[in-house]
Amino acid sequence: SLGANILLRYLGEEGDAAPFAGAASLANPFDLLKANEIFHGSFYDRRLSQSMYAMLKRNDHHFAALPEKYDVHRALQSCSVKEFDEYITRVTFGWPSVEEYYRLSSSALSIPHIRVPTLCLNALDDPIAPSLCIPYHDIQSNDAVLLGTTRRGGHIGWVRIADPTGAPWCDAVVLQFFDALLGDVRRRPAEQEQEETLGPAGEEQRQQGTASAAMS
Repeated sequence: SLGANILLRYLGEEGDAAPFAGAASLANPFDLLKANEIFHGSFYDRRLSQSMYAMLKRNDHHFAALPEKYDVHRALQSCSVKEFDEYITRVTFGWPSVEEYYRLSSSALSIPHIRVPTLCLNALDDPIAPSLCIPYHDIQSNDAVLLGTTRRGGHIGWVRIADPTGAPWCDAVVLQFFDALLGDVRRRPAEQEQEETLGPAGEEQRQQGTASAAMS
């Protein structure tokens, strides 16, 4: 969800310098501004804002010490995530407006610049990360990013019918993706070491063997 958005935003900003062999993104809203416009005022928006209210209420003494910066009273009256972000989140991180915060924090901006192999899983019926926010074209244009969508699943609700109380379906998919990546990462040094040991003659022999196999 929001953590996936933060991760992909980071990967895009770092590009080739990102210190990861691979990454996975689950239920990413991608476009925070558009996602909020779609789910604003919904049941989920109200539930999330209630959770934020409870969290702020438990810690309001920390913010009350900075009355010139935070309007805690208005934040506690928030009826939506956007209102809470207006009075708390965007102020904390110095954004001039909540719209600017949403727009420039959206991981959709980072998709073209991601260089780490990344798996993205989204449910098309997700009420918090709407399918309309998925940057299909940019994902298709980047060989490092793989998108998987399901017709059902809600917001990270990929329950396995065979074992509804066990690990969700997405866990196995992500583990398979990482296993494949790690296998590739482990193979590369071994292949490089073999090429360095054999030298040019070994590379020529390998190419001849490949050509022979192709002709047969």
